[in-house]
Amino acid sequence: MGNDENEQELPAPPEEKVMAHDKAEGVIWMDEDERIINIPLRATKMAPRTKRAKRAIKEVRENIMRHMKASEDKVWIDTALNEKIWERGIQNPPSRITVKAVKFDDGTVEVSLPEGDAPAKKEE
Repeated sequence: MGNDENEQELPAPPEEKVMAHDKAEGVIWMDEDERIINIPLRATKMAPRTKRAKRAIKEVRENIMRHMKASEDKVWIDTALNEKIWERGIQNPPSRITVKAVKFDDGTVEVSLPEGDAPAKKEE
């Protein structure tokens, strides 16, 4: 106890995670993985007319599962993205859509529209 020469030094506690603008090195510490993905929805045109928008939602989910390595129950689709796909009705969904996918530490993937593509709310 009294012999300081034989005692080992304890490692320093880990530094707090900070964003890149706080450090000169430019290292970004993030708890999640974020990607912008263009998803083609061409196969929705092969579905029956009355099921096309529903099929487009399935294609978005399948594409996100493939590229973000998540299971089907871990993919959460934002209501704004859902409304964007259903915007022109069930028979005429868009042929492609750009989405932002964020994967969190627990494996959940949140799929939403990128910031600039959010639909404007109608004032009635």
